[in-house]
Amino acid sequence: AILALESLLASDGDVACCMHPAVLAALQAALASTSTSEAAICAACAILGRLLKRQRARQLFLPRSAGGVATLLAVYGRGGGAADAAQRVFEGLCDGDGEEGAVAAGAGRG
Repeated sequence: AILALESLLASDGDVACCMHPAVLAALQAALASTSTSEAAICAACAILGRLLKRQRARQLFLPRSAGGVATLLAVYGRGGGAADAAQRVFEGLCDGDGEEGAVAAGAGRG
């Protein structure tokens, strides 16, 4: 299902359909499961990388109480392609303010 979702997002490009807490919880559960294939983990990380560019997704996934950071760190600890995918998520968080931040910054100009 995660691979299908990644494929859908790659063709459609609109991550708004994934901004529901249940979708983020499903991605997190897949990342936390030791039975999830590396391909599915990489797909989940790619989806998260796109979602976390939006402030609402960061608010839902990244707080300590949500456990998202701990989950990504555990994925990183597995090594291999999964670790590379988790690292890209963290790097994406550091690359800038994301889409919403850019829109808000532009709105303040005038």
